[in-house]
Amino acid sequence: ASTVVVINTIAAAPTPGSNSPVCEGGTINLTASGAVGASYTWSGQAPLVYSSNIQDPSISNASSANAGTYCVSQNVSGCISPLACTSVTVNPKPVISNVVGANPTSCGGSDGTLTISGLTNGVSYTINYSKGGVGQTPVVQVASGGHVIITGLSSATYTNISVTNGATTCTSNVFVGPVVITTPGIPSAPGVTSNTPVCEGGTINLFATGESTATFTWTGQSPLVYSSNVQNPTINNATLAMAGTYCAIQTDSGCVSSSACTTVVINAKPVISSAVGSNPITCLGTTGTITLSGLVAGQIYSVTYLRNGAGQGPLNLTADGSGKIVITGLNAASYTNFIVTRNSTSCVSDAFAGPVVLSNPTTPSAPVVSSNTPVCEGG
Repeated sequence: ASTVVVINTIAAAPTPGSNSPVCEGGTINLTASGAVGASYTWSGQAPLVYSSNIQDPSISNASSANAGTYCVSQNVSGCISPLACTSVTVNPKPVISNVVGANPTSCGGSDGTLTISGLTNGVSYTINYSKGGVGQTPVVQVASGGHVIITGLSSATYTNISVTNGATTCTSNVFVGPVVITTPGIPSAPGVTSNTPVCEGGTINLFATGESTATFTWTGQSPLVYSSNVQNPTINNATLAMAGTYCAIQTDSGCVSSSACTTVVINAKPVISSAVGSNPITCLGTTGTITLSGLVAGQIYSVTYLRNGAGQGPLNLTADGSGKIVITGLNAASYTNFIVTRNSTSCVSDAFAGPVVLSNPTTPSAPVVSSNTPVCEGG
């Protein structure tokens, strides 16, 4: 009798492959190719612990512990091939530990920054982020001191910040945020006052208070035309045309406040248009008068003047319906330097120099006297 013995040839080692390198958190894909109909066995080379009977296994959520050498054999008709191996590298994923914003230094400025921390010095990163919910052009930065800085940022809300290692293409966790960058606070309207009311010819003083670092701008509200960059300006020799509303704003770090306004009243200066005297009606009498014209009817005025160089008054006198006041009780003299102050506004007129000369009535000549002298005794 005879027996047929079949000796199977041991298959050659399969050809292994992988998608190495893999980023931490990614999926390792192992591949093996070999004989038709073969079965495969994967194992990890110490210290890596791994086993699988799948020809092309996958390992999800890879960690650094999954890095190492993976070996595979094929079984053909009960004959097991030698092992063939492939090395898998698992690169760490960058980790953003924190993102801190720095505000622009001026209103409308674009010198704000985002500082992204937790990175590796000397590594180039591509940074992705959103501004106001809109994705921005990626920025490439090399980490220094464990962080990268995005510069040139304006006021906005920044979210969904991530970095990708330029060498490994591994992408970090997403720092959702938000990180809010704001412009410096807009200052409140300044406090404004003035020395109103002001008499015509006087000085208008405007005052503004606000931030210690602010600059101030004054303007006139139409139809008033005025401008000044002085915090507390003065306007000399005020005219009636300078009455109106003056408004100020303050600017701090480029931020402009709303305006605040103050109304300035200019009171007219009294004007004495004429001074006319009326002589006393008796010698050495005090019935003389001086009438001052050009004033406002019904207003009370304080009147001063000089009599033969000596100061007189003040007298409080009311202007009649024609705008005249009458100084009474005057005797013969030379009257000069008439000044009136309107009591309701405290505005003082210019001096009406005069003189106004009041004279006594003409002295009569000596009478002509005669008699019937001589006269007889008893006559």
